[in-house]
Amino acid sequence: TSVSTVCCQGDSLQITANVAPGYTYQWYYNNTLIPNVSTSSITVSNAGSYKVKITNIFGCVTNSDSYIVNEIPLPAAPVVNRNANNFLTSNYTTGNKWYKENVVMPDTTKIIKPTTNGSYTVSTTQNTCSSNISNAYYYVVTDILILDNKQYIKIDPNPFNDHAILRFVLN
Repeated sequence: TSVSTVCCQGDSLQITANVAPGYTYQWYYNNTLIPNVSTSSITVSNAGSYKVKITNIFGCVTNSDSYIVNEIPLPAAPVVNRNANNFLTSNYTTGNKWYKENVVMPDTTKIIKPTTNGSYTVSTTQNTCSSNISNAYYYVVTDILILDNKQYIKIDPNPFNDHAILRFVLN
């Protein structure tokens, strides 16, 4: 018999055997003795099969069931782009977590509409595993400001280096 669990790539988990005074423990990884580990629990970070041989104070030996650890690879860091409507987009449809200046935002959608200038990043969680954070996208708010009655103000291009153009129609 075996017990199975999953672990995200780079994470670790703790496996604990039955604990009683006078017990001794020998841990095995893929049926090979793990040297110098004689505690009632171990922290593991590699996929594979773990088990423990427990000896009580009377010399009776019990071998545990196998504890199978499966590793899930991390998703690739998302890519942030700006679309034609001036929204920021993630290449992941679900599981997004957006940040502005390294502070978590409440948005978890694929597309967000920033309302202030700043550095925006996103991470994603897929199959319970979280990605690294994307490269930063510095967003400058320069939408068309529609005043009313066909009046507007527009600043472009965005982003700009040394000059910008102000276009407007005012009646």
